[in-house]
Amino acid sequence: MRAKDYIEKNKNSISHLEEVSLAIAGLYPLRSDEVATGEYHKCILTADWRYQKYRYSAMDYELNKGIMAGQKPVFAYNPGEINKDTAPAVRLELLQAVEQDKSFGYLFYLLASEQNRNPGRLFTYDCVPDREEIEKAIGFDWDDTKEHLATINDYPGKLAYLLERKTAFLQKYRDADGTPEQNTFTGNCLLEIGLIKDLISIGQSGVSVSAMTSIL
Repeated sequence: MRAKDYIEKNKNSISHLEEVSLAIAGLYPLRSDEVATGEYHKCILTADWRYQKYRYSAMDYELNKGIMAGQKPVFAYNPGEINKDTAPAVRLELLQAVEQDKSFGYLFYLLASEQNRNPGRLFTYDCVPDREEIEKAIGFDWDDTKEHLATINDYPGKLAYLLERKTAFLQKYRDADGTPEQNTFTGNCLLEIGLIKDLISIGQSGVSVSAMTSIL
C-alpha cells in the first residue's frame, strides 16, 4: 500500500495527520536519494533528539562556564521542523504509513532502526534498504500506473502506455541468469493489456463496450 493511500484510509485515526501528511509530501521527491532523506529526517523530524543534546550542552556550560570559555548553547527550531514534544509520535505514525510502501525504503530504515534500538520492543523490523527495490517501487508502481492509465481516454493510447511500461521494466531489470525479470508489475501489465485488446476487438466487431469501460 502506498503511503498516501494509507493516510487516506486511516486519516480519522492518525493523531498527527497534518504533520504526517506534510512529511510524506516533503519526502516524496527525495525517495530515491538516501542522503537527502537522511537530511530531512535529521532537520525536520528529530527536534527532540537535538533538544536532548542541547540540554546536556547547556548543563555542561553552566557547570564549566567559570572554567572554560565558550558560547552559551541555544536551541532553535529549523524552518518547518516538527515540535520536539510531538516528534516521537509523528515518527511512529510515519513508520506505520511507509511500512508497506517500498518506495520510502530509506525513510523506513531510519524510522524502523529507531524502534529496533528500543530495548522494550516486541519484535525487530527487517529494514535494511535495498536500492533496486526502492527504484522499482518508485518507477514501476502498479497503483501509480493505474492512476495514469485512467487519464488516457482511448484504448489504443492505454495499450501503448502499458506496453511502454512493461518494456521499460523488462529492459531495466533482469534475473541472475540474464533473462528479463518477471514480477507482479509485469504480470498486471500483461493482464490489463489482454483485457484492453479484448475490448478493442469487441469494439471493432460493432458490439457496444460502454458497460465495460468502468473497469479501466
